[in-house]
Amino acid sequence: IDAMRASLRKTHVEACGCNALMQLSTRCPENVQRIVEEKGIKAVCMSMFKSEEDMALQEAGCGALRFVMADSEDTPDEVDDLGGLQIVMAALEKFPMSPGVQEHGLCCIANLCWHHPDNQETVVLKGGVELALNAIRNHPDQAKVIAFACASLHGISNDHKRHREVLGRSGAIPLIIEAMERHPDMANVQAYACAALQS
Repeated sequence: IDAMRASLRKTHVEACGCNALMQLSTRCPENVQRIVEEKGIKAVCMSMFKSEEDMALQEAGCGALRFVMADSEDTPDEVDDLGGLQIVMAALEKFPMSPGVQEHGLCCIANLCWHHPDNQETVVLKGGVELALNAIRNHPDQAKVIAFACASLHGISNDHKRHREVLGRSGAIPLIIEAMERHPDMANVQAYACAALQS
């Protein structure tokens, strides 16, 4: 984290730092707590914000935010407070053909929207539904991208009737069903797709 702070605009250092934070936070709540205490989320968000054109950094940053937020009730709020939702959406929009950015970024969107009506509304207004559907269209053979695109659609529409109607009008239903048919043996695709359809 200190190296990232000292190396703003040295994107290779920042990307390596984000990748390290992603590895350290995977299934390790103690490390996540330490990262939060050391202002690691802020370091990741700042790096992504200052170097929005660097695809490797955006992928690593989305990955770090994804795993810091996983299985936590508190860290999504901190990511949101630091502008993480807008930063992640900008990365998704800028790098639609990067499987890594799309996978990690859409997982972040799912986490940030779950039971968070303000974020759900922001994502819908800023074109998040179309971002998720385009990810499914652009990466038909990338099961992880499709799974988290469906997870994000579920997060966007959960407990929100108007957003479910937006999904219905957007053509999401046939696209999700087609993805399920393409990946019948991928449990994550099937589970998240069913959740999105159930919404």
